[in-house]
Amino acid sequence: AALGLSASVVERRVDSLRESNPMLGHRGVRLAVTYPEIYETQVRAILEAAFALDVGQTVVVKGRAVLALEAIEGTDQCIRRAGLLCPSGEFTVVKVAKPNQDMRFDVPTIGLGTVQSLVEAGGRVLAIEAKKTIIVGQAELIAFAERHKLVIVSVSRPEAARVAA
Repeated sequence: AALGLSASVVERRVDSLRESNPMLGHRGVRLAVTYPEIYETQVRAILEAAFALDVGQTVVVKGRAVLALEAIEGTDQCIRRAGLLCPSGEFTVVKVAKPNQDMRFDVPTIGLGTVQSLVEAGGRVLAIEAKKTIIVGQAELIAFAERHKLVIVSVSRPEAARVAA
């Protein structure tokens, strides 16, 4: 009555807003909170796909779309480019060693600058490869991530391989 509409008009409008696909009612982060195993599976699948390609160490994704692959510009610039391409943010950055990477000369590395770039560009998740990624200034990086509600996930290659199998 306060809206000047009858109850039947409001009920019809509410019914028209219902989604026919039940999976669409639980979008984005809410789905990961309710069903964390879905999010973990998605991250592992992205990592496995990155393992299979001999491209840069970083891939930026949102949903099923690849926003950016790291080229010669480096991780931070790749993240910034993804932010320009996806101004709505909420994307995931995956950083792994390439399959044929010479770990003597080029080791995946993240630091405070990496997570600052991620937050500034609107990203929400950083997935790194366990035991193959150097974390520079770990305590400071973790404190920054916690302050900005950034999620950092570490996944090992065998875990990703099991998911892809």
